[in-house]
Amino acid sequence: MTGVTYNKRFWYGHHVRMSDYETVKRNYETTKPIQGERMKHGLDQRPLSVRRRVWETWHRDGDSYGMAFRQCYKQTAQDPVSKKYVTTGYHDSVSPFLMMNPHGAVTFSPKWMNSYTTWEMLSALLPDGICFSKYGSKKYFRVTQPDGGYMYYLITGLEMTFVPYESGGKRYYQPTRGVVPEERVLIDRAKSKHYREEFQAFMDYFQPMADLLNIDATNVDWKKRSDAEYFLGQTNWLVREDGEEYGEKWVDAIQALLTKYTKSRHDWVPNGKGGHEHQWTHELPSALDIRAKLNGEAFYRMVKPYKTIPVPLGTPFMPNNRSV
Repeated sequence: MTGVTYNKRFWYGHHVRMSDYETVKRNYETTKPIQGERMKHGLDQRPLSVRRRVWETWHRDGDSYGMAFRQCYKQTAQDPVSKKYVTTGYHDSVSPFLMMNPHGAVTFSPKWMNSYTTWEMLSALLPDGICFSKYGSKKYFRVTQPDGGYMYYLITGLEMTFVPYESGGKRYYQPTRGVVPEERVLIDRAKSKHYREEFQAFMDYFQPMADLLNIDATNVDWKKRSDAEYFLGQTNWLVREDGEEYGEKWVDAIQALLTKYTKSRHDWVPNGKGGHEHQWTHELPSALDIRAKLNGEAFYRMVKPYKTIPVPLGTPFMPNNRSV
């Protein structure tokens, strides 16, 4: 199996689809467990595909059968006579991934969902009527409906169960748990306009106050940058209260912006002795630099002039990476 690519062709070639309960049970029972020391120490590992991929196995849990990830390694101890290390047992950790009970209900427990191999394997395992689907960075189950349409259910990391039902002589599936309704995060135009007006007043105040603060750029380090980013992202510092000429937190915000956007440059310069030495230069940002940095989407991500809109259950959409 040298040079094998674990893609759709690989998984579909091994006929691992969990079409119904009897098929899954038969796949488990007809797969020979790994022999040798593992068998001697009580391990029942039945590989899903090639026998060397022992971390992907058919699994039984009571009356349910399916696929599970396995983490297995030797446990050894030193023989007091020979002083050699001998195997005393195996540590075996089982994480069910996709299981089916005698009623045909499919239970999905998400594991390593950022792996392409996991996506391809899941696509090959799922019964007809359920399909793994991606929308950008978002992952869905696409479930076929009796009218020929589809419902999309977001994979959020929760355990999900799909129960079968019959319609028109065909089998379909309906989720009974693990379904989370979605919301779209959109720009609130009224908030956005108000925040831009506040930002204009803040920037008029920025440069005179920045000159008075007299911040030492050489003292800016990663911890201060991190604290500055946290302040700017978590604190509603921009908007003034009614009647205020200057915002209560504007001075703190100016300090945070100066810290976050301080320019640090490294050079390798002659030292006058025939060699070279490291030289760091630091420069505080100006009001023009801040305006350039906080332009467009960057400004929205910082002040978050957003609103949430509920999305009908089963309707997929592309992520825009916004959060309130």
